[in-house]
Amino acid sequence: MEKAEATIPAANPNDPNTPATTESASYTWLADGTKASVVDQNGEGYVYLGSLIYKRLPDGTLELESTNHGSGRIVVKKDANGETVRDANGNETVRDANGNPVYEPQYHIIDHLGSVRVVVNQAGEVLARNDYYPFGKSHNNPALTAGLTNPATPEANRYLYNGKEKQLTGNLGLLDYGARMHDPELGRWFGIDPLAEQMRRMSPYAHAFNNPMRFIDPDGRFAGDFINRLGQIIGNDGKKDGKLYVIKTTEKSFGSDRNKVDAAGLSKAEVKATENFIKTNSGNTAAFEANSIAYDNSIEIEGSASVRQGMMDVVSADDGSGGTSDANNREYGGVIVNGRILAAKPGPVGTPLTGLSIGLSDAGTSFHDHGSGTITITESNGIRTDTRTVGYAQHPSQLDINNAGEHTNYVIAQGRKSEGGQKVYIYTSAGVQATIPIEKFVTPEQPK
Repeated sequence: MEKAEATIPAANPNDPNTPATTESASYTWLADGTKASVVDQNGEGYVYLGSLIYKRLPDGTLELESTNHGSGRIVVKKDANGETVRDANGNETVRDANGNPVYEPQYHIIDHLGSVRVVVNQAGEVLARNDYYPFGKSHNNPALTAGLTNPATPEANRYLYNGKEKQLTGNLGLLDYGARMHDPELGRWFGIDPLAEQMRRMSPYAHAFNNPMRFIDPDGRFAGDFINRLGQIIGNDGKKDGKLYVIKTTEKSFGSDRNKVDAAGLSKAEVKATENFIKTNSGNTAAFEANSIAYDNSIEIEGSASVRQGMMDVVSADDGSGGTSDANNREYGGVIVNGRILAAKPGPVGTPLTGLSIGLSDAGTSFHDHGSGTITITESNGIRTDTRTVGYAQHPSQLDINNAGEHTNYVIAQGRKSEGGQKVYIYTSAGVQATIPIEKFVTPEQPK
């Protein structure tokens, strides 16, 4: 187990620079990051065992506090003050005929963000009402408790914004998203994003891309799973896998004549339906599992930004400026094996008239460029003289497609746009599946 501790001093009203008391919350986690327990400075708190939550008393004893069900929680029955009924010896007195504690089902009414808005009991009695500011701070509005004959205590009503547990232990007030804690007062995370390398243009402390009205952040990790053809993040499937998908191209082919290769060729209607589904259901894992349209109409690409940057570093031996230099008239590339980039020996120097080649292993996903070099050709028919600049075809060749094997591969095209350059082509043995602007390949554009 790993252990971390956060200590927060309480302010002294007579001297703000001198803490009056010190409250703390000490956490333990399992090796996979699952929260196991939290206790305050007095040893009181909660122990988490799967779906069961136990209340830890100061003497170290445990009592079942609640367990989750599909629509809320089942809790130990409380008295009118929200306290567990006990006898003089501290034992629970609310028990059935067999001597077992009595539990009460509670039901959560949630909104489109998964936030708990109303808590009711089995009789339909409203126990709590909740409203929130955009980043999750609860409204302190007397109207929310008006008319409640048996209002829930803060402990009973601690699952709030996005359905996350408010950390009452140690009076932290943070919301636990699993991967990290969120401060609803500041609208910021309490720690950096564990997948921050994939969002270099966004602060690692920003919540929901600073736009909680449009996006949700299910667990505090990278949320930009799906990317459109412009390299823009449009939503996520709510899963914690850090995978990236690019919507498939509407092009049916790339190139012409003898250089023509097949492509995915989705209809514009299919792309529109796919993108609308992703945007509408972003963060809703159940929706993505029930409807496969997002996965069917996209292709998974390398999820690690550092690996994608490494691919760019290899091919950047060609500086993209064209011309006749040897560096810009040969191919660079390599393969990705177990998350490691193995650079291949650069291919032989060629020209746009003779073509280029490179030897790549079939041990994993491959990537290479097609050279940015250009030559100037002057042609005369005795009447007029024409001069034109010729470069390399930038899209995958039929030979690339034939050698794709079972992998998803990449042509990083740094050449001129007139030859199809300034894109990353994602291809398989079935042809080109998707493209993304080269400048958005490492760091996709964040939502505005």
